[in-house]
Amino acid sequence: MGAALQPSLFDAAATRVLQWVVLRRWLALVVQTLPRALAALAAAVVLVWAGVIGAWAVLSLAAIWLAGTFAWMRRHQPGKYEALALWDQAGRRSEAFAAAWWFGQQQAPPSPMQQRHIDAQAAVLSEALPRLAQDLPLPLNRWLWAVPLLAALSLLGGVFQHRGVREEKLSDGMKQAAAKEAKELAGTDWQKKKLQGLTEQEKKDIEKLKQDIKSTAGDLQSA
Repeated sequence: MGAALQPSLFDAAATRVLQWVVLRRWLALVVQTLPRALAALAAAVVLVWAGVIGAWAVLSLAAIWLAGTFAWMRRHQPGKYEALALWDQAGRRSEAFAAAWWFGQQQAPPSPMQQRHIDAQAAVLSEALPRLAQDLPLPLNRWLWAVPLLAALSLLGGVFQHRGVREEKLSDGMKQAAAKEAKELAGTDWQKKKLQGLTEQEKKDIEKLKQDIKSTAGDLQSA
């Protein structure tokens, strides 16, 4: 690999390491604030099931918490040199990658000694990148599963809340109208209807229609 390409190689690696470090520190902040967030989300879920608030409130609260911690972390994120230095410390490289990146970012061309350092670390970098997640593991917590669980419970509570409102509206208005229509349909005296002038096939169709309407009327009364 040419010497001119190696600074861009380290810069691309520094970008990748920085993104991983930001994700790692964001998850650490999430885990740090997890107990209070779970308490607030659990209280909101109880209010959803009690019918005080909608399920959107729980989802909004979770979104604000996650977005807020991520925004804070991005605002205080380290630079590329610090990210590489953190990785070097975990890999016991004494800031070897960080120094190679720094030499490549200077306006003046690297000195012969600096170039030898860049060349030597470029060969090591390709082998070290696949071990990034192993060197800097994500700080996960076993209670993180409770966040999607509470979100699902809030959505389930919202479904039951909506169903209760819909059944209440039907019982007050539409069910009474449906029962009235069913009674009128069931009481229709089809035998008194004049069917003169109809063909035999049309009379059969009318007879089938009568049976269908009576069946529908029975279903409406049962509802």
